[in-house]
Amino acid sequence: MSEPRTAADPSTAEGVFTLVLAKEDFKFSSAHFTLFGAEDAETLHGHNYRVAVELVGRRLDDDEMLASLVEVKRAIRAACARLDERTLIPTASRHLTIEQIDDHVEVAYGARRYRLPTDDVLLLDLGNTSIE
Repeated sequence: MSEPRTAADPSTAEGVFTLVLAKEDFKFSSAHFTLFGAEDAETLHGHNYRVAVELVGRRLDDDEMLASLVEVKRAIRAACARLDERTLIPTASRHLTIEQIDDHVEVAYGARRYRLPTDDVLLLDLGNTSIE
């Protein structure tokens, strides 16, 4: 059973607690092309990304932790693995036509056509894929 918290307890004191995580293995590589409208877009290319996460809160848990580091690290690594070595396609873009056909995804942007293996693509509910 946990003890009641008091004003002297840092988890109930006024202020903000911050935790920043940036581990060597928080990284991924992905391909994309940013759309600048109906008639202008980057060519398909890739980036190597490094991930840093900042968690902010006003309270600590019963173990005086802002969050479970094990769970947060696991979630970050899972997100990186999901993005790694994939071509990112924004499914909410009004400029793209996307079809999933058998074992591949076909993406059309104006006169451009991309045919990619389904396993190499990550369809994201976004309007664009940019470095932001």
